[in-house]
Amino acid sequence: MTSEGSGSGSIERRLLLRTLGAGALAAVGGHAAAGSERGKYENDQRRRDDARARCVVDDFQDGDLSEYVARDGPKANWRVASFRNGRVLQFQGGDGADLQSYSGLGTYPRRGDRFSFNFYPVGGWEAYAMFSFGIADPENFQRRYELEFEPAANEVRLQYSRAPGDEETIARASHEFERGELQDVEVDWAASSDDLVVSVTDQSNGRTTLRAPEPGGAPTGGGIGFYGTGDAAWVFDYVTILDCDDRGDGGGGNGGNGGNGDEGVVDDFEDGDLTEYVARDGPKANWAADAQELQFQGGDGADLQSHGGLPRYPRRGDRFRLEFGTMGNWDGYAMFSFGIADPEDFQRRYELEFEPADDEVRLQYSRSPDDEETIARTNVDLNRDWYYVMTVDWAATGDEIVVTVGTQNPWVELSAPEPDGAPTDGGIGFYGAGDAAWVFDDVRILDRTGGDDDRDGTDDGDGDWPTVQYDFANSSWARTETGPDGGVTEAWSTGVSFEEANEPAVVDGSVYATGNGNGHGLYSLNASDGTVEWVYRIDDGSQSSPTVVDGTVYVGGNDQHAHAVDANDGTRVWRTELIDSCWVAPAVARGAAFFGNLYGEVAMLDASTGDELGNASVGMIVTVDPAVVDGVLYAASAAGVLGAYDVAPAYDVAVGASNWTRFGDVEGGITAPTVDDDTVYVAFSNGDAASSQLYALDRTDGSERWRFDVDLQASPAVTDDSVYLMADDGVVYALDRSDGSERWRRTTSETTNAAPTVADGVVYLGADSLHAFDADTGSELWTHDTDYAVVGAPTVVDDVIYVGCTDHIVRALVAD
Repeated sequence: MTSEGSGSGSIERRLLLRTLGAGALAAVGGHAAAGSERGKYENDQRRRDDARARCVVDDFQDGDLSEYVARDGPKANWRVASFRNGRVLQFQGGDGADLQSYSGLGTYPRRGDRFSFNFYPVGGWEAYAMFSFGIADPENFQRRYELEFEPAANEVRLQYSRAPGDEETIARASHEFERGELQDVEVDWAASSDDLVVSVTDQSNGRTTLRAPEPGGAPTGGGIGFYGTGDAAWVFDYVTILDCDDRGDGGGGNGGNGGNGDEGVVDDFEDGDLTEYVARDGPKANWAADAQELQFQGGDGADLQSHGGLPRYPRRGDRFRLEFGTMGNWDGYAMFSFGIADPEDFQRRYELEFEPADDEVRLQYSRSPDDEETIARTNVDLNRDWYYVMTVDWAATGDEIVVTVGTQNPWVELSAPEPDGAPTDGGIGFYGAGDAAWVFDDVRILDRTGGDDDRDGTDDGDGDWPTVQYDFANSSWARTETGPDGGVTEAWSTGVSFEEANEPAVVDGSVYATGNGNGHGLYSLNASDGTVEWVYRIDDGSQSSPTVVDGTVYVGGNDQHAHAVDANDGTRVWRTELIDSCWVAPAVARGAAFFGNLYGEVAMLDASTGDELGNASVGMIVTVDPAVVDGVLYAASAAGVLGAYDVAPAYDVAVGASNWTRFGDVEGGITAPTVDDDTVYVAFSNGDAASSQLYALDRTDGSERWRFDVDLQASPAVTDDSVYLMADDGVVYALDRSDGSERWRRTTSETTNAAPTVADGVVYLGADSLHAFDADTGSELWTHDTDYAVVGAPTVVDDVIYVGCTDHIVRALVAD
């Protein structure tokens, strides 16, 4: 740990930031011992939550033990109990129960980590208590390390258990326990040597250390567990990864959360590089980023700005944040700018000004150097040598800009309507003057209410297929992707289920797929070779295809829950109970996630927290994927209605009543709606081709534009001029999008209940075989015969076709 500062003041910034997060809470004794320390930073909730998500294995604050199973004793002998200033895991006495977790927690220890937990020997004791880690055999609860506490014998033991009856004590030490006193346990799992090093510290008796080399063949990762027996009230609390920011994968936890690795980062200055910035009205050399933060070092004021080269920039509709430090002596003021629309003159921009000498924060709009308008201001008690979190809601939840400033006093807020003609995007900038050591860090987009195209949350960038049928309009049109230009061969195959594998999503070099059955759930596969990167277990598996947005994977489970999972490492972000199981892919837009369920509702959840915001009642079971476009939810039941529902902007906690409904009296299956600029395409099939149709409906009122008589079980693919579909009799059609007239048809001997995919002028269609047709002429380019059927629309990314298959396998197909 190093000390960094400027001027006459100095600050342990790393310590300060950890104090604001979960790591410091663990270091001073967890929930049970750190109430007064934690209270000092009560107002910086977002930073604590981010740190918790990255570092905490389990702190038991949610009161939930659903991630655990028990063996050799009743799970009911364990409970989450109130204890001193927090909640803890408590063994209540009685028959010993081996309580273990292998998935669903925020993260898990692994080789190379330093981690810690708290242990309290409370009440009368006999027998012993135990904490296990690295459990590599969930079936038998074995192949694990066991850290045993036996207060009656004043001993701590480190064991390695290969199997029941084959336990080896690899280290032991005498340690005198005091009844009810905190034991701060830290485990160095080969982080600083080739040994396991365990330290147990209490205030009365100091530190006891155990050290042992790792046994041959020992696990390098796995689950955690707790064991208790006898009448003692053994208490555990706050299992957390220490130094989680230093993990080799480059993120917190098993890959990071909160910001999801680099997802959302505008600039965190970790690279120490300012080449993306230019300076005006002062020397660029007065700014430095060599301390993994941006620091103004004093002297002449310099306006430092970036208009290109960073991974992303804030824009209207975003919520974003930054950190601001007021270190050392100060005079003058500091400033953060955003929405800079004129790079030549550094003008037409919003300016967030900090003037600690006057205890004031101002929001200005600058039209030109001589035309600045203060549109909001507030008093803030800004102290030296302190970091503050600023959150900017740039019209994400209304027509105003709202700025919150996190201080050691309650949060303060300033807000103002956007001036006429103000920019909606642009560059960012920083300004400093005087002798103060102004510091900025971690400019990060928290919530992007719209996507990078017009379809609410999808991204047309190369290399991604983020959800079922490509986008939240269910278009199945991958505008910028290309597929194999000839016949295909299998590059790899990986099983993910006991039954069929669902349509996969592909984002940033990983394939996300779901599988049904116990022990299955959500898989992350390496897109290049199909190796399993991680597995997130869901009770009874999942029939929902996954959706990936901003580093989070959203998926519905057969366990009647909606799940949000960190895309980097498979750790849980949140889990919310639904009224019934979810079999469809979630849509994510405007800061909300939409989960259809078998009860006939589409639940609207906060995409960041999983909190319930409202629901739309469709009337019967929802087994087709909803669409969300331009703030309107289009949802259909398998046999019921199609409805269009207004949804509020992010965090306005509402789904409006339906604008219009159709097909309330049909008897048959309604397909998932596909939406383009002004039309909704949907079909219903009752097994009678004479009365089954594909409808094109006006988006605004549901009125019919045209219909095409066809017996159809799958959504069409819709491009800028055509509608592509495969009928139940195996005929493939291309229709004119404007009037439904037939452009071409081709006959196959197969049937499918999956949408086609269109990419680079080719229509890909998965059925009992995989087909490729010329989109303009309908000529068949190639057919790939298989001994399986394709499930869902083929996923086409970077000249590779990824398919889920009825034989429980995900396959990657490449050109011959």
